[in-house]
Amino acid sequence: MHQGVHQDIQDHQQLKPLFSENKDNTLELPQIITFGDLHLNTSTHEVTRAGRQIELTATEYNLLELFMRHPRQILDRQTILNRVWGYDFLGETNIIEVYVRYLREKIENSPNSPRLILTVRGRGYVLKG
Repeated sequence: MHQGVHQDIQDHQQLKPLFSENKDNTLELPQIITFGDLHLNTSTHEVTRAGRQIELTATEYNLLELFMRHPRQILDRQTILNRVWGYDFLGETNIIEVYVRYLREKIENSPNSPRLILTVRGRGYVLKG
């Protein structure tokens, strides 16, 4: 085997874990969304804050991803409901408050005095910080 081909195969094997395969068996680059010291990996669904791994449920992850894709933008309740729970959601409307509280407990240094996910009275929530 030619040295160049052998090296290409080794390089591919080393790089493969950095990528994820989608349903079409094509490789996707991982996307890291960063806001301050908060990092969200869209390929692995891993979340870290200041280097510390944060375990989130699927719904908490989806809510955080929505905030991180729209930083410093006020997201109203309807937008959050539609994007995280779906257009046909018929559950309790306080579900947003419940999950924002869950997120704050996991990512905020002081959940009772949040600095990242803020409530904008009468309008919605914003990822600030």
